[in-house]
Amino acid sequence: MARIAILLTASLLLIGACGGCGSGGGYLYPTRSLVLAPTVYGPDTRDEISLAEHVALNRQEYQQGLQALSDLYARTGDRRKLEWTRKELSGLKKTPKYKYVGDVIPSADLSANASIPEADALYLDAEELQRESGLIVGPIRVKIVRSENTLQLALDKYTRLINRYPTSNKIGKAAFQAGYIHDHFKDYETALMYYQRAYQWDSNIATSFPARFKAAYLLDKRLDRKDEAVDLYQEAIAGTEGLRWTEWKKHATQRVKVLTKTGP
Repeated sequence: MARIAILLTASLLLIGACGGCGSGGGYLYPTRSLVLAPTVYGPDTRDEISLAEHVALNRQEYQQGLQALSDLYARTGDRRKLEWTRKELSGLKKTPKYKYVGDVIPSADLSANASIPEADALYLDAEELQRESGLIVGPIRVKIVRSENTLQLALDKYTRLINRYPTSNKIGKAAFQAGYIHDHFKDYETALMYYQRAYQWDSNIATSFPARFKAAYLLDKRLDRKDEAVDLYQEAIAGTEGLRWTEWKKHATQRVKVLTKTGP
């Protein structure tokens, strides 16, 4: 495949306060000539890993720059542009963010049974980063994330724990937390696999996390696999999770009635 060179040369004048925009939006036109160096992509110069890393880096820089611009408009009192930046940031948060290149999730036959101090320390580090990010496991309602970059660092530590210490008694908890983070990033297939691994690897996971309820919720609401969702909801309701996670049990019971058309 031949190289594809992307050369962006912008030499546009400012066109009105909202030229060409729809209701409530606007476009930025530079007031002076702007020439960006070409970015060349080709199979002979860049592999999948470097491309994926390049995308992830640019994604972070874009979001950080947009947040800085939003903070500027908040300080200067420019309400219209502040609204634009907030809308754009809101759109970014709703967009799935995939790693493209990452660790392969181990098979279901691992067992969380060994006490490994190094794994315990890694889990605590990841958990602290997750707390700093703002994404804390709790009720069904959505949490507000303060830093997705910090959350990504937590995810990297959880997956490193699983791959480096596959017999640790923390792999089930790490799997759930990894699933929870992928769930936040809207990578629902990966999140489902991690939730499943949590209860497959750790028979006591229900005392710590609602893994089956979360997996069933994804099957039901995100992946449109209703029959599988019903089976897993019922399994969770009847087991330890149903006793431990009462809010989830209430939700699951209602969803089973709706999906199976039983009850009032």
